[in-house]
Amino acid sequence: AQKLAELSQSLFAMDGKRPNQGYVAFNAWARRDWKGALEWAESDPKGSQWIGAAISALAVTDPAMAEDLLKERMMSGEISDGRGYNAMYTVAQAKARLGKDAFLAFIETLPSQQQSSMISSASRDLPEGELVAFLDELYQRKTGKSVNAWSYNSVLTELMRVDPAKAKAWIDKMEPGTERNNIEVGLVS
Repeated sequence: AQKLAELSQSLFAMDGKRPNQGYVAFNAWARRDWKGALEWAESDPKGSQWIGAAISALAVTDPAMAEDLLKERMMSGEISDGRGYNAMYTVAQAKARLGKDAFLAFIETLPSQQQSSMISSASRDLPEGELVAFLDELYQRKTGKSVNAWSYNSVLTELMRVDPAKAKAWIDKMEPGTERNNIEVGLVS
């Protein structure tokens, strides 16, 4: 971890002349020592962009702690939606692997502009048996405008990929009409 830390810091000191190598080195460092990488990122004026990468590395082994760190850093303004996107995505994936309830609880804490993106991106990490229940939950929430139609369409597309019969059964439960037609057209396209 120490050699990776030195390599990362050396590459970053080159003022962006080797950004890909710096990124690779930092991520390797963060996977071995997320805490040291995070401390460096928070202390170095040029390192703030790497806070999210350190949190992403932690999400693989401790999603709950990564979620807490992400929330703290977003609330304090240390990372914004843009810089925190990768961390959000990695935490969303880890939460999705824990099941629909953990995933929904995490999604609800995100800024509204990120919720649909995380649902679309990380729903494929839900346990296969929970996709229908997650889709039902999203569909029920759409009337409250907290989830848009695109979100549950992307989850339905994932269900169609892994179990077309269950996706067809879910669509068949809907009343005929514009909404069902829009969903079917979305799947076809």
